[in-house]
Amino acid sequence: MPFPASVQLEFSPHFHEPGAPDQTRIGCRIDQSADQCSVTVSGPVTGQPPPPGPAGRFEELWRHDVIEVFLLGAGERYLELELGPHGHYWLLMLHGCRNIVSEFEPLGHTWLCGEDRWEACVRIPPAVLPAGLRAFNVTTILGPRRFHGSYVPLPGEKPDFHQLDCFHFPG
Repeated sequence: MPFPASVQLEFSPHFHEPGAPDQTRIGCRIDQSADQCSVTVSGPVTGQPPPPGPAGRFEELWRHDVIEVFLLGAGERYLELELGPHGHYWLLMLHGCRNIVSEFEPLGHTWLCGEDRWEACVRIPPAVLPAGLRAFNVTTILGPRRFHGSYVPLPGEKPDFHQLDCFHFPG
């Protein structure tokens, strides 16, 4: 079954740590067309300071408030799209668990940070999508206590967002 051209979610993450806020809502929308794939995420403003430096590419964005979208293709090839509330992003292609093979820039990037919620969108060329796109997950790391949450419940004692066998097929 092919990956849908459009996927939209709004969910309360399955948090790994006890004491995480249960009212947290995360949004994600993936829209594919012949000339681009747009990925839009939204989440709560936690008051955490932005990463140092201007908005744009920022390595290891996961050390700050972030929503990550993982898109899994055939042969353990996957994209990791990290988006933050202050206009930062880090876009990676991986082959095998945590094995970064390349980084790339989006075709375009927008963000809006309001008082209570933020939203970010990246547009990427379809050529960077892994062949045989088959599953995904959406994760988040939020707040001063660094709560780790996921759309798909993930097993283990410590948070590990790269459990490819747990990713979900939409629908």
